[in-house]
Amino acid sequence: MVSIVGFDQSRSIWTLVFLLVSMAITGCEGSEADVHDLIAPLVELEEFETIVAYEDNLLARPSLLHFDRKSGNLFVYDYDQYTLFEINRIGDVLNEFGGEGGGPGELAGARNVFMNENEVYIQDHLRFFIHRYTRNGNFTDSFDYGAQRSFSSDRPPPPPSPPIPPDFYNQPFVTGQGQVILPEFENEEFLYQLQNWESEQLARIGERPDEYIVTIDDNTHRSYITSQTVPPTERHRTFLVDIPSEPGEFFIIYSNENLITRYNRNGEKLWERELPETPELSQVQEDYYLLLEGIQPGRRFPLRRYVHGAVSPENELYLTTYTNMYSPIEEKRPLFVHRFSSDGQILERYKLGSDDENNLAIQIGVDFENRVFYAIVLESGEVRAYPY
Repeated sequence: MVSIVGFDQSRSIWTLVFLLVSMAITGCEGSEADVHDLIAPLVELEEFETIVAYEDNLLARPSLLHFDRKSGNLFVYDYDQYTLFEINRIGDVLNEFGGEGGGPGELAGARNVFMNENEVYIQDHLRFFIHRYTRNGNFTDSFDYGAQRSFSSDRPPPPPSPPIPPDFYNQPFVTGQGQVILPEFENEEFLYQLQNWESEQLARIGERPDEYIVTIDDNTHRSYITSQTVPPTERHRTFLVDIPSEPGEFFIIYSNENLITRYNRNGEKLWERELPETPELSQVQEDYYLLLEGIQPGRRFPLRRYVHGAVSPENELYLTTYTNMYSPIEEKRPLFVHRFSSDGQILERYKLGSDDENNLAIQIGVDFENRVFYAIVLESGEVRAYPY
């Protein structure tokens, strides 16, 4: 501090910033982790409250979780009961949605949950329906996205299997206005199309990466893995995050392109920003290469870096990282949440406490007003609240 005494305040601030950044980059005072902590501090969250315990006999195998800002309640889908439960902060069930079956509003499975002021939506990925319900659990109608993809929504669902990761990449999405965004499989320019509930096309959105290739042979794929380069078949993997305070706008996260983009419902890209590299993202990608190097040629798994998101009332973006929970690799990674400003600058990194016997699911709910992360413990069926 002595060296900058006597300079004007503005110059002092910039000198201090230069010194701090220089020390981090050159490694004079710390490691690579210190550099990342300087850019975005890491906060470790070890304390939690159990909202639903195994002994409550409420949830068998919860697989999806959503925090509802309007009611302050949690919506948790239970894989074994084929039911979405609305639960308050002390674990009481207020409403139920779905139930097992093939009738109106009944479910063969669920991959995602959406809601707005008046309605709740469940994506049944096994029958290719998006079911719509009132807030008190009454079924209204369904959006048949299987009919648009030459899938039969009336066919019997496949037999039950263990829960799979709720992969949100390139999946149907319901906006806060009740419009549906569907993945494009054949369009060479765009990744998604926006439709209204009557299946009328409104816009095409999400630029398809130039490097994306639908398929490559095993030898070519292996060469990418050996050189630790993201295969072109993985570059289209994206997911959407609605912006509740800006109706008709949403983020598209290009997870393997390290890119955040912001779009409106007219298909206009408002801006894009590169995602910074962090130790946890680098580790997830290294695990991916290690996994594929050790398996038989021809077997492939998706590269998952960021996997889910939520947006605060101030339009800050919260993204969760992949944990290897469903990869055939021994070491599981902690669940990290990264907080970004409304214009895409990384601000903070959170590490949610876990242990070897209790791994957290990749999807979280966020109570922004009370600063709480909600997470599912897969092995025990618990729901935890982590104050941040």
